[in-house]
Amino acid sequence: MSRLPTFQPELLKGARNMLINYGGIKAGDQVVILCELGSYLDPVVVDVQATVLQEVGATPHILWTPKLAKTWWDALSETVRGAVANSDVVVQNIYTIGKTHLLDLMLNKNVRRIRNYASTVDVLTSDWAMFPVEVQDAIELKINSKLAASTTFRVTTEDGSDFSGRIAKRTAPWRKDVKRSGGMNITFPPGVFRASESEDTEGVMVVWSTYPWGARRVGLPEIRFEHPVKLTIEKNQVVHFEGGWEADAYRKLFEEHVKTIGNEAFKMDSFHCGSSPLAFTPFAPQQDPSRFDHLIHEHESWFHFHIGSLSNKATDRTQLAEHVNAVMMRPTVYLDGEKVWDRGHLLAWEDPDMQEVARQHGDPAVMFAQRPIWWG
Repeated sequence: MSRLPTFQPELLKGARNMLINYGGIKAGDQVVILCELGSYLDPVVVDVQATVLQEVGATPHILWTPKLAKTWWDALSETVRGAVANSDVVVQNIYTIGKTHLLDLMLNKNVRRIRNYASTVDVLTSDWAMFPVEVQDAIELKINSKLAASTTFRVTTEDGSDFSGRIAKRTAPWRKDVKRSGGMNITFPPGVFRASESEDTEGVMVVWSTYPWGARRVGLPEIRFEHPVKLTIEKNQVVHFEGGWEADAYRKLFEEHVKTIGNEAFKMDSFHCGSSPLAFTPFAPQQDPSRFDHLIHEHESWFHFHIGSLSNKATDRTQLAEHVNAVMMRPTVYLDGEKVWDRGHLLAWEDPDMQEVARQHGDPAVMFAQRPIWWG
């Protein structure tokens, strides 16, 4: 009788939390474990994923792809896409995302995706990866429902951001799930709230960083700008860039997108923030700015806007990567005038119902204690 490999209990617990508790994988599922060569992906993480899938009665298919050299602007091969299209779930361990985001396969072929950032043992065995799904579900249901019901938003930061607008009532097809666990598009460890589309945005936004793979295109710092860039927003469009040399370089990133989508490149499209106070990186950001960005993207104080057109919201069932990230730190966010984030802290963690759910799994004061972001 064959035996499955033996792993440390914490590693198995993290993998089960990812694949079963959050991912909802069940017996009979055909699962592609998608990996990228030359990335920060520990092979033991792939092995434990396959083992847990076999434990639950699913069938793992491990696929290693060449690294996407052009990152966001690259596409997965038709061979890889064919394998994913014929699976029930894809566990996306890949280091880059790829222009297609696999969303056409998710939406047209009903392939569920688990985007896994816990690609090393230190992250997969962390308290972030062990976070109880019941608690994460509760916060996502609370905040996503509030975002859906709200009409207006306002965002301020201590360094000078102050802009506001209306929340569009439309929701893109890939954002239908009110909570991510068991849904079409799962991120692990948890996780950003689903993005809300904006309208009639006006004001001033102070931007400290953008996605590293975009920054590299125009010579911007990949982790954090030396001088912040102040954007002036009128009628839901960025109309002015101000700051040090970074302002000119940042504008060039937008102008790259003008070539393909015209003035839509300056449109305030949508926004979201991370939900986790426990998100962290186990390394200095300079070691791997892209992986740092992927992990800290999930932190509750990492607020960013997508500027540009993600797709034709009415008809398109894919997501074109024609947008620029605009990152603000420690935001205070108001929804319909009610303060929901206070200087990067999600106030809902203090609600009695959240505290009660958390107490079933441990000490809320420990579970909700915010880790500071390591800028390096």
